[in-house]
Amino acid sequence: MRSIAVGLLLSSVFALSACGSATDGNTPAQPTADAGPVVPTRLREAQEQLDAFQCPAGAADLVEGVNTGFKAGGKDRGFHLALPKNAGAKPVGVVFAWHGVGDNITNFRGYFGPDPDARADFPVAVVTPMCVGCQPTGNAAGLLPTSTPKGITWDIFQSAPGDGNLEAALFEGVVGCLKSKFTLDATHVHSIGFSGGAIVSGMLHTRYSKLVHSVVQLSGAWFNNGDTTAAVDQNLQAAAPTASQFGFDLSGITLKWNDFAAQTDGAILASHGGSRDQYAIAGFQVIDFEKSFGFAKPFLGGNQRSVVDCPHTSGHTPPRYIQEAQIMDFLEQNPLGAEAKAVVMPSSLGTNCTVN
Repeated sequence: MRSIAVGLLLSSVFALSACGSATDGNTPAQPTADAGPVVPTRLREAQEQLDAFQCPAGAADLVEGVNTGFKAGGKDRGFHLALPKNAGAKPVGVVFAWHGVGDNITNFRGYFGPDPDARADFPVAVVTPMCVGCQPTGNAAGLLPTSTPKGITWDIFQSAPGDGNLEAALFEGVVGCLKSKFTLDATHVHSIGFSGGAIVSGMLHTRYSKLVHSVVQLSGAWFNNGDTTAAVDQNLQAAAPTASQFGFDLSGITLKWNDFAAQTDGAILASHGGSRDQYAIAGFQVIDFEKSFGFAKPFLGGNQRSVVDCPHTSGHTPPRYIQEAQIMDFLEQNPLGAEAKAVVMPSSLGTNCTVN
């Protein structure tokens, strides 16, 4: 597999003096061997993390369209895959797109299903995962608070490198298999999502801080932020008695992600829909995404994450001014760089958003 050419090339010019070495006057000077290109630490670490992902043993060849029976984390998983056909020698980016609770990949791809070849300088493989036990159409159930592991459609409650998180296992496995098809661009590995899928995207950015640099959260939250988890815990406790009457056991749910890796940063596009941007179980609020963004904004900023803040008042839905084109503009314009730099807010967002 060809490696991705990243980094700054250090050139050394050596000259031999006609009178030989300056040290003994007799021994001819020996030129120092060229050490090759020096790759900045950020890019080297991203490539190392990408290189560590492996295609699961016995995995079927990835195909365009719906893939099923993909073993990841001990589960049979499915996903839709859109592959570039005209990438040529260009490294290929990867975009994971996670739907919201109760949705399915067919519907979500109607919102976000970009042509992998539409941008000549940004060819991408687009992966739209199905939740555990879900189908391409129909209302998605996936994981429940009563499942093992516990979850809400996705495995989002707990995550740390090296654990058995199901979405992380799917992410690593699919990317590992994509490496057999393309030279992947370690500066362009991204995740986007809505609601529960937005939380998955935040989780992947947190877990793979050195690789997944830019993410899009449409009504999301961060479970490595104490204020957010405390608010959700309080809501779960209040909802537990009534939820139990409907077969939902909300006890024993722990929300805990790892911290961001040291000396990392990121670019986050985040929308939040006002006072009606909430998710409830049995009529009880579980999470208020507007408040969650209020917690996240200083938390992310205090951890070297730049945020493109996109408010709206339409409730629990993506804003109309953020569509597929705006998301792809953001991802294309915010790759992992050789050094930290300010987030770029695409002009296609107009005056709807601000940078924080």
